[in-house]
Amino acid sequence: MAYYPHAFQKVLVALPKTNVEDFVTAAVATTAIVAGQVGVGMQFNEWLGGELFYQGGSRHSYTADDGDVTKVRNNTYGARLTAGTQIADKTRVFAKAGVAGVRQSAPEYKNTQTRATAGVGMTYDLTNNLALRADYDHYFKRGSDNDITWKGANYLGLGLQYNF
Repeated sequence: MAYYPHAFQKVLVALPKTNVEDFVTAAVATTAIVAGQVGVGMQFNEWLGGELFYQGGSRHSYTADDGDVTKVRNNTYGARLTAGTQIADKTRVFAKAGVAGVRQSAPEYKNTQTRATAGVGMTYDLTNNLALRADYDHYFKRGSDNDITWKGANYLGLGLQYNF
C-alpha cells in the first residue's frame, strides 16, 4: 500500500502460551490454547503506525501437584506503536511496543494489571486491500499476588489484515 495515512483492521488466530507459578502448591505450568486477536490501526507514514487490539481465548487448565485443576482465562486489550518498512514489493516487516491490560480470571480470582508488550510482525499483500499477517507478541512478566506469579505470555498468530 503506497499512500499514507491509511487505516487497517486485523483478525488473527493463534496458539498463545502462558506460564504461571503457584507458590502455594509449588506447581509450575505452561499451557498453549487456541485464541484470537482483533485490532484496528493506522499507518501514519512509511515507517510509523499504531494499533489498538483485543485478544481472548479459551480457558487454560492448570493441574497442581495435589491433582486440583484450575481453569484460568486471560483477556488482553492494549495499544502499541509500530515501526517498520517494506522489504519487498508486497512484504512489510515491523517491530511493535506498547502497553496491555491483561485480565486473569479463575474461580474466586479476578485481577487486571498493566503490562509492557513488545513484538514483531510481517504482512504480505494478497491484493491492494487484503494482506496475510503474522504476529509474535510478548507480554512481560508482572509481580505476584495471592501467592501466584503470572510469568510472561507469548502470542504467535496468523491471520488477515484489511487495509482501507
